[in-house]
Parts: sequence; C-alpha cells; structure tokens
Amino acid sequence: MSGQSLHTHSQAAPKKSPNSQRVRCSLSESEEVSGDEVDNATSKFPRNSPLHPSPGVYPTLDHLDENWSPISNSRSGSEHGSPYESYSSSRSECYPQTTPTSGKKSRKDPVTPIKGSPGKKIDTDVHEGISTQSHRGASPLLYIFVFTLGIVGVLLLQFKLMNEETKIAPAKQMKSIKEIHSDLKSKLRLLNQELSQPRELWVQLIGQLGSVMVDKPQQPAVLLVVMPQDSKATAVCLVHKIAEAIRDAFEDTRFVMYDAHTNRITDPRALKREIDESLQNLSQAHAAVVHHIEEVPGQAAMIFHAYCDNENAPFKQAVIFPVMEVPGSYNTVASSSSLDEVASGRLMKIWGVQLGVKDVSAIVSRIANAPILIKPESRSTIQRLCPPV
Repeated sequence: MSGQSLHTHSQAAPKKSPNSQRVRCSLSESEEVSGDEVDNATSKFPRNSPLHPSPGVYPTLDHLDENWSPISNSRSGSEHGSPYESYSSSRSECYPQTTPTSGKKSRKDPVTPIKGSPGKKIDTDVHEGISTQSHRGASPLLYIFVFTLGIVGVLLLQFKLMNEETKIAPAKQMKSIKEIHSDLKSKLRLLNQELSQPRELWVQLIGQLGSVMVDKPQQPAVLLVVMPQDSKATAVCLVHKIAEAIRDAFEDTRFVMYDAHTNRITDPRALKREIDESLQNLSQAHAAVVHHIEEVPGQAAMIFHAYCDNENAPFKQAVIFPVMEVPGSYNTVASSSSLDEVASGRLMKIWGVQLGVKDVSAIVSRIANAPILIKPESRSTIQRLCPPV
C-alpha cells in the first residue's frame, strides 16, 4: 500500500509554490520597467536612446555575453516557452496585452527594432514621418492644376467679353446688288460730266458693267482699253477712275492692278505665275487693271484665258480692264474700219510668235470682245481728275 502510494506520488505534477509565482511576477515587473525604459528610448527621449547611451543604463555587449547563458535562460516544457521568445510574450502570464492609461502605445501597434538594442522591440515614432510629410508642402500636380485652371478662367472671361463687344457693335449692313449698281451708275454719270469722251464709250462701258450687276453673273466683264500714243495719260486716268468707282460701289478696300511694263520679267513662266498671283486678289475685290498687255509674251498670256473665260472663270462678279498701247494717234485709230479688227490683229501678231493659231484665237476672243477707244483729254482736266502723287 505504501509502495502504491509512493508510486502515485511520484507521478503527480509538482505544484507551484506561491513564492515561485511571486518571483515570476516580480521578474515580469522588472522586465516591465525595462520595457518602459525601452519604450522611452525613442526620439522623444534622446537621452535614453541606444544611439546616445548613458553609463549604467544600458550594459555593454561584452557584459551581456558574460552573464548570459542559454542554459540559465532556458525554460523547460511548454509552460516556459522558447529562450528566443520576445519580451512582450514573457510578461503575458501576469499582465494582459492592453494599452496602459499612462499614454504609452499599445502593444498591438507595430514595433521596429532599433540598432543597439538586440532582442528588444520598441515602437517607431510614427509622428516623425507625419511631421516630415507635413513640411514637404503641396504636390506639384496641385500647382499645375491651379495654374491651368487660372489660364482657362482668363480665356473664358476674355471670350465672354469679346462676345459682348460683338453684340454691342452694330452689324454692318450689306448692300444689295441693286444698290451697288445704282451707286456705280451715279459715279459714272459724274465722271462723264468731267470728261469729253464719245457717247459710244459710255454705252459700251455701262452695258458691260451691267452684266455683272446681278446676284449670280455668268461671266466676268472684260473691257479691252485701246490706248493710242496721244491718249496715254487720259487712258490711265480714266481707267483708274472707273476702277475706283467700282471699288467704292462694292465697298472694297482696293482694286487689283498689275503693270507688265514696270515688272519686266523675262521668264514667261515666272511672269505667268506673277500675274496669276495678282489676279487671285479678285477674291477680295471686284475690279482689276492690267497695264501693257502687249508686253506680255504668249506663254504668259495664257493666264488670261482662265480669268476671262465665259464659263469657268474663278471670279465672275468682277470687271477686268486689260490696257493695250497701239501705234498711231487717236484720229488714226478711230478712222479705221473696225476697232475690233485693230485690237484683235495686234494681239494675234504679238502672241502668235509663241502660240498656235488656236490658242491665240481662244485668248483674243475673250479679251478683245468689247474694246473701248480712249480719246485724249486736256492736260488741265487730267491734272484735276488725276493729280500727280
């Protein structure tokens, strides 16, 4: 019986004495104090930081190596855990893992080891990172957004002001073609009173101008101005006054003018291109004067075929005045059998040197269809109507 009792007693687990429990709790309290000191070893307490150790607070690594032994610090059984267990787990038997009311961080917060404190885990000062970010200022994208928004606002304001000015400014009233025609006839009537030109000239002129005084004319009006030797000054003055009357009636800013005698270009292709560029200005005008077409070579004169065509002309509501100088006096030319034959014969002879008969006939039929002969005026009349600049 005593042997059985002895056997039973040997199998029973040893009980922990109250003194042993108090020792362990006391040890945990000392570790708690050490843990609090480690918690204080942050940037908030630079004196206690391992980066600035004070004598007696943190033992040296050599001292720790001498006093520490794996055997003395090992714990047997599941009750004591691993010798490599962290500090927070060694105190969990006596104290729950809760946040103290003293303002310390919770043990549940992430901790980061600090160099110089082996085996210890302390909280990182998260406020330091927040403070660093707060000193960086606003993001560059924010400045770009604000700058772009300001530019858009200024542009919208300017656009709004321009629209208001447009609404306030009265719209320009466009004249009807009937009003334009009426104004033109009035100006030509005044010009007729200043000159002594024959009636046939005005009839021919007004008839050709009337063909383009419609909303959609079929072809431009082309009047070949025949200029004898004694009528040069009168012809230039008269054709310019008529072009100015057309300009004013349509309320244009100018009329087109090209002088082949002044612009001496030997290359026919370059001359043709230059005349073409000049006549392209009829897109913003309704009258064009081309002086000395007798000096334009045949290859360059082909450009007149396009602008004087009766169907395919690019600018049909226009009046074109080719000016041609002819030998002889006014009386000599006027006494000839036909002005058409005089004008056509001279152009056929000049342009036939470089062009074939078919091409020359096509150009002449469009340019010399309505020739007008200018009678010389007195010097005083010319100076009054066209004073020298």
